[in-house]
Amino acid sequence: MTSETQTGFTGAPLNTAPDLPDIRDRIYQPALLPLDPTITLDWASPSETGQVLNQGQEGACVGFSIAAAVNRLRRRRDPAAALVSSRMLYEMARKFDEWPGEDYSGSSIRGGIRGFWHNGVCLGESWPYDESDKHGDLSAERSWQARDIALGAYYRLRRELTDYHAALNETGIICATAHVHDGWMDAGEGRITRTGERSGGHAFAIVGYDAHGFWIQNSWG
Repeated sequence: MTSETQTGFTGAPLNTAPDLPDIRDRIYQPALLPLDPTITLDWASPSETGQVLNQGQEGACVGFSIAAAVNRLRRRRDPAAALVSSRMLYEMARKFDEWPGEDYSGSSIRGGIRGFWHNGVCLGESWPYDESDKHGDLSAERSWQARDIALGAYYRLRRELTDYHAALNETGIICATAHVHDGWMDAGEGRITRTGERSGGHAFAIVGYDAHGFWIQNSWG
């Protein structure tokens, strides 16, 4: 796997839960289209990546992985599109995930997608991500603004390599969770090398691939 050029573990808890299959899931079916041999990005171009984000030391990677997807899709249409609120996506994930209450850190992609489906997402300037001002409220202003950025169709990917390649050719980005290992903490020259034991669960975005593996957009700055 290949990460963004500059990476470094922020100390955020790696406590994102794996997303378990559900009989209600709609399974992605690849279109019969030729696939590009590689999909690579110019990390200096915000119109391509939507801007690499930083979750700091909070276990908010679910909100950031979904924000990465929304930002990239919006900026592919309009390079000047404003970034969406990672804070709102994370807070709504914790309201809609599998666990009661909200007095905990972390969430699940399923919770994040459900929260996005029901509420949309406002702009980051309306609900900024500030670790010193956690949680906050879904105000009427934020709620009305979020109605303009809503979730459309989404699908679960099977664990088939070609399905991932096809989805990236069609959409350009995938939200994912995985058990990460020590190699994620120090991605030398942008490459994640398998080392050590599992460190915990983490959510991130897959944005491309080449002959060596997938290209990852992380949220560690």
